[in-house]
Amino acid sequence: MTTSEIPEDVRGILAYPLDFAVDEIPSDPIWFSTQPVTELVPLAGEGTGGLYAMLAASGEILFVDSEGSGGIIASSLTALLELILSHPYWQDLLKFSGGGDLAEMRRTASFAATDYYACYPEAAAACQRMSKRLGISTPGDPIGLLHKSVSESPQRLRLFAPDGSELESLFKRFTVDSNHTWSDKGR
Repeated sequence: MTTSEIPEDVRGILAYPLDFAVDEIPSDPIWFSTQPVTELVPLAGEGTGGLYAMLAASGEILFVDSEGSGGIIASSLTALLELILSHPYWQDLLKFSGGGDLAEMRRTASFAATDYYACYPEAAAACQRMSKRLGISTPGDPIGLLHKSVSESPQRLRLFAPDGSELESLFKRFTVDSNHTWSDKGR
């Protein structure tokens, strides 16, 4: 699948509330560099200035946020759409991963899902409709696949800012217990 094959009405839902804006690829040149040097194909923008790009040689999907973090998040565009449609709050899984702990990511999922669907109650039904329309199924372990992609990313591709400093991992050190609204609920 390519982004050009995504129907117009699906593009709108992917852009909002799922924050994968195929029609809003940042027009600025790619501001980071890769090692090894690889051709990147911009796929979509993200509301805070992030960029989704495909590694031309492998088809893997890279995400770089506006805060200076990045990494490979999926093996293909289809795998990315599977992730977005099954866990539209996927960025929170990384943010509250305890530095890349898969068990903490799994623990985060129910809290992040509850918050996400409270803010975007229409998203659950929209994701189901889009999955059917695109013929996308949920992989057996989307959280495990995300963890594997981000964990292995630095060994395959390093990302650098214009000043030469390496971009941070998408894994952040927060945990469920770092979010007082989640930890107070005691789920």
